[in-house]
Amino acid sequence: MSRFDYPRSKRLLTARDFKTVFDGVVAKAGTPELLLLATPSASSSPRIGFIVGKKAVKLAVDRNRIKRHFREQFRLASNLPNIDIIVMAKKGAGELPPEVLSKQSAKLLRKIAQRVASNQAKS
Repeated sequence: MSRFDYPRSKRLLTARDFKTVFDGVVAKAGTPELLLLATPSASSSPRIGFIVGKKAVKLAVDRNRIKRHFREQFRLASNLPNIDIIVMAKKGAGELPPEVLSKQSAKLLRKIAQRVASNQAKS
């Protein structure tokens, strides 16, 4: 059961962590409502952080739902390389139905992992 946990070591917590990703973006994946940015991680496991602002998603319930869906997909993804990922919500993300949000989160995480792997293979 510990294989599917979500400890602090798998989260981007500090402003420095976020700045590192923003400064060194290697791969992007997105939809009109969501954007994922990724960079290779210095840590021993993949990490994820969220920017879901009140300006883009008005209701706290919707902001939390977006984060919950991505955390769950991230937690279950076993094929992620050691990368740091930032999930950014845009206007309209709060209106996505739960089924669509689940599918998009899984698809975007897969896509970002593939793009980072292909960028590392080119280097």
